[in-house]
Parts: sequence; structure tokens; C-alpha cells
Amino acid sequence: MPTKHNITMAKRKPKKGAFARFRNYTNQNPWKAWPLTILTVSVSLILLGVLFLSVTVRWGLFGSIPTESELLSIKHDNATIVYSEDEKILGKYFIQNRTSVDFDDIAMEVYDALIATEDARFFQHQGVDLRSWARVLY
Repeated sequence: MPTKHNITMAKRKPKKGAFARFRNYTNQNPWKAWPLTILTVSVSLILLGVLFLSVTVRWGLFGSIPTESELLSIKHDNATIVYSEDEKILGKYFIQNRTSVDFDDIAMEVYDALIATEDARFFQHQGVDLRSWARVLY
């Protein structure tokens, strides 16, 4: 004679939803489900890590984030050049040898060289190279 517990188990309706379908699949096909389980856990851990990193950066755990006005107000010291009366350079005095250059004075070859060394697919994506991210995560 069936017990009360067995009768209530038989009357339950199957659950709906993605997690319930995943659980049913893993129960029916345990050897086929482990790659899907590993993928699910890996993606969850990656998303959790990205969330943790973004929250800690936002809270200032690694230092404060500069504002846009602070970034625009950065001034670099240039080297001091001493000229003679006939406009010949006598010498340069500096801690770091810097010379300011206007943006338009930089040759296109410098831009091309920078793009070639930093991001070969620069013109093929919208700012985030997903292939490179996949390579890094792999």
C-alpha cells in the first residue's frame, strides 16, 4: 500500500524553467552534461570576477579614479633649452628630456606604427577586440 509520502510525490507537476530543464538533462545524461556544467560554472566565475573587480575599483580599493577634469589638466615639464645670442643651442637642462609637439605635427607613419604594434585589428572592431579577450581568457 502506497504511503502518503509516495502519493504526494506522484502528484507533483514537473518544474519549468531553464534551471529545471538543465537539472533534468544532467540527471538523464550524466556523462553528456559535464562539459555543460563546467562551462556554466566557468562563465559564472568569470562574470563574478568581473563584477568583483569593477566594484572594488569603483570603491577605490586600488586607489582613487581621476576625474575627467584631472586628466585634462595634466602638465608635463619640458626640457629648458638655452640659446646663444646668434640663436645656437648652448645646452638643455632637464630632469626628464621632454619636448611638446602639436598633434598635427606628428607624421602619419607614427600613427600607423603605433597601431601596427598595439592592435593589428584596430579598424575592424568598435573599441573592444573580442578575439583578443578570448585569447587572453584561454
